[in-house]
Amino acid sequence: MRSKVLGFVLSGVLAFSMVPSSAFAASQNGATGLLEPAAVQQMDSTAGAAVDQANASNAANFSDQQEKSTDEAAANTPANSSGAEASAEAAELATTGSNDSANSAEPNPNGTDSNTAVQPEAAAASSEKSGSSVTQDTAKNSGLSPESSLVSEQREQKLMLPEAQSDSSFTLPASSAELEAGTYTVSANVSMLTPLGFPGYTTSPYNPEGIGGKLGIPSAPVTDNATLVLGADGSHTLTVDLANPVFTVQDVESSDSVTVKNVVTQPIETKTDDEQYNKDLASAGITSRISQVTVNLNNWTGSYQFANWKVYAITLGTFFPNADSPSITSLDLSVDLANVKKRVSGDFQKTYTDAATGISVTVSADKEASTIARLQNAQLKVEKVESGADHDAAVFGLAQHYASTPTFDQYKINLVANGESIQFDDKTSASVTVPASANDWTVYQLANGELIAASPTFDFGAITFSAISLGNFVFVEP
Repeated sequence: MRSKVLGFVLSGVLAFSMVPSSAFAASQNGATGLLEPAAVQQMDSTAGAAVDQANASNAANFSDQQEKSTDEAAANTPANSSGAEASAEAAELATTGSNDSANSAEPNPNGTDSNTAVQPEAAAASSEKSGSSVTQDTAKNSGLSPESSLVSEQREQKLMLPEAQSDSSFTLPASSAELEAGTYTVSANVSMLTPLGFPGYTTSPYNPEGIGGKLGIPSAPVTDNATLVLGADGSHTLTVDLANPVFTVQDVESSDSVTVKNVVTQPIETKTDDEQYNKDLASAGITSRISQVTVNLNNWTGSYQFANWKVYAITLGTFFPNADSPSITSLDLSVDLANVKKRVSGDFQKTYTDAATGISVTVSADKEASTIARLQNAQLKVEKVESGADHDAAVFGLAQHYASTPTFDQYKINLVANGESIQFDDKTSASVTVPASANDWTVYQLANGELIAASPTFDFGAITFSAISLGNFVFVEP
């Protein structure tokens, strides 16, 4: 029987059972070690306790949210009302029979409604106990077949269910800035707002089917994933990959804010171990998806929308937009123009290697870079982190992304000259290469207490990723 959808797709309104973070539960079976294959590093009991505590807290919050949604649905109150406010609204509605307050909110600048009510099918799902399966009635109301509405116990156990929140707490990562002509690396994300107020990112590879080894929910934006070329003629050309194999973009067209110049399609990914999944794809007529889009940005706001767009959420077997999900009205492109990184031409280039670990760093710098004099005499310093404040910060950060304790290695990687770490300027960048015996490692940089995802590639027994600065890195086993 067809494997089931993620936990909060039980509501029948989520566009694809995917929503936040590069969050996914990493498989720990048969994993091979990073740098030390024979000695896979396990998190200590303190780390495990921290993750367990975070998981328990999140589970409790989600259960509370379900109960709250049930009560509010019964009173015809908005889904994001809470506490005394919700009780007062319920009493008022009981007296007047009015629910105008659920529809009177002005849309916020991101095109979302901060008072969006949970759809009827969501209310139906919320009446079930936390962790229960979708009923056939709920499947009928949401337009899903009973078979495609099922949720596998395995996924429920592995995937953390994010606490439902008002969409007013979410903003797309867009920003504006004036830039000179040149080629830049930029964070660009294509997303669709889900009825629960979470944006789901088609630019994220994480998906509930685990295709490509990326089991998870794509509710977090990705970073440094696109190329922006600013022409001397004033053109702003952006190329971005749409990485998600399940939350698929089937069509996009130009709008007033963005002009589609080119799209690249690829055959749709199938599953070798799930024939029903493949049959459902064939029945829906899905044979390909858009994997890359090149557009011209017609303004400099950082926020754009496509026209005449179509998305197919494979896990749900549903096309968007559709009449059953009136809150889903746009496919958005957000570009973080204020934090672009100009591509370094590489007038100066040098590779440094740590003999003990095999880690190497290749630095490129423009001739105007302030770092060149120190880089000429620098040495690579690599330190393994197994305890202390940085290790605790990594454990805490991972607890926000994973439903179960992942195995990870952590290293401080720096170039040092005259006893001090070299800080890169905007004309200096680096490529870090780390020996590894598998290709599905997830890499984060720990900066200011937060984990920032990198985009590693695997080749010839090593993973390589770009970095605009060196420092503290976390490597999570596949």
